Amino acid sequence: MNGLKPYFLAILVPLVAMVTILSLYFYQKDSVQLAEHIKENELRQLESLIQIGHLHLNTITEDLNRLTYQLQQEPLHEPLRVLEKASVLKQFKSILVNSDLYDSIRLIDYKNTQVLLLNKVKDGFHIDYSKVIEEPQELRNIDHTFSLNNKVSYIYKHRNKVSLYQHLKLEYSNWVVQLSYHQLPVSNIASNKERTNFIINNDAKWITQPYLNKSLNPSGHDNTSSDDVLFSVTYPYLWNAVKRLNKGQTIIGDYLYTYTPLIFSDNKLNKNIDKNTSEWVLVSSLNLHKELNNLYFSNFTRIRLAALYITFFVLIISSVMLARRLIKHRKNEQLLRKQRDDNLKRYTAIIKNSEDGIVVLNKNRVITAINDAAFKILNIHSRALQKPFIGLFNSKQIQDELTTLLNTIDQLPNTEHLKTHIKLKYKRSKHLEVIATKQVDNIEDNILLHIADVTYWVNREKKLQALSRAAEQSAESVIITDKNGFIQYVNTAYIKMSNKPLNQR
Repeated sequence: MNGLKPYFLAILVPLVAMVTILSLYFYQKDSVQLAEHIKENELRQLESLIQIGHLHLNTITEDLNRLTYQLQQEPLHEPLRVLEKASVLKQFKSILVNSDLYDSIRLIDYKNTQVLLLNKVKDGFHIDYSKVIEEPQELRNIDHTFSLNNKVSYIYKHRNKVSLYQHLKLEYSNWVVQLSYHQLPVSNIASNKERTNFIINNDAKWITQPYLNKSLNPSGHDNTSSDDVLFSVTYPYLWNAVKRLNKGQTIIGDYLYTYTPLIFSDNKLNKNIDKNTSEWVLVSSLNLHKELNNLYFSNFTRIRLAALYITFFVLIISSVMLARRLIKHRKNEQLLRKQRDDNLKRYTAIIKNSEDGIVVLNKNRVITAINDAAFKILNIHSRALQKPFIGLFNSKQIQDELTTLLNTIDQLPNTEHLKTHIKLKYKRSKHLEVIATKQVDNIEDNILLHIADVTYWVNREKKLQALSRAAEQSAESVIITDKNGFIQYVNTAYIKMSNKPLNQR
């Protein structure tokens, strides 16, 4: 295991780094793509909410226009007569009965006096008659409405009630009709645990219920429970983006906010709503971090992550197997190296202690290796290494013989050898036997020369030849037998004396 660890780490660490970098890269890339997808989806959601909001406001303005039109069909006097009150009350009830949205309808005269108020209650309706209006904001709203033309509505949100005011101009009198309701449909549509929709106006007042997000409240106080607290005070960072009344998106913390103007973006509402009405802004809040996690860990993403982890696991297993093979290969290589080194030492010792000279030449006939015996046999100095072999001999004859030998051996197949004899004259003559063997498998070395000093054997052969001639020329018979008495040699004198042919001796 200790031998496997370096290999394993050398393979595993780059793989882990590569998988980690790829995972982070794809996660970052997917996060950017998913974030863009979420932004586009939020814009589409907001468009749907805008259509619902336009439909909602158009329905209310049309109902109010229809009511004022019906009231214009019969004259109303100031003060209202009994039959006129009954007729107005009938029209009011018709509106409240036909729609669950509205809470109350009120008729106000030019003296800012409530003439008739019809409230929808749990068990039916509650009717209230003459009452002087004293609330300053209500008085300002009424006075402004008297300055408007017919079928032009003024919208105002006070506390938890939204009211539409419209000027009812008759031949003999002027009135203000106030239609009020509490619930806006867009506040609940497409809202969930991560997404919330709300509406504010250009005066930073809440139109829907206040929105609570502590991460946007720098003061850290829970002051979002009251309609009286302005949106700009509670969420100043978001208000800086929303107050421009442009359609857009912004990210604050973990939340994505998508916003767009609501009222005057519709041509029909643009005609029916007074321009002094504070524009409404529809805002959608989405927890982008949670939504990214929900999308990122979808079934498709899980399958892709599972595939990535399986690939990573396979890579680890492959790394282990590869490391084991490398260890085995390394052990075999070490064993071969040890055997090679042992053989090299053995052969080096043999060559070094050999009585015969060994010389290795490359293709340029330069000495690349030489043993001590060769130095002694050839009578050359130790600086002959890396010198041309032929140049070591002064004799032109020897140079030619060796050149012929080396050129001939070059034409032969690998491991083939040739033999030649040369005679050196140095103080005393030396007879050398040179055997050249071709070694083309070696990268650098080309020819191996085996040089043996055969002077003793040459001299011995000469002596034997001299003795043989002396025995042949002797007049005395000479017989040579082996230890068993069998004749091995007879000379000519014996043949003549015994008169036996050579094959019968």
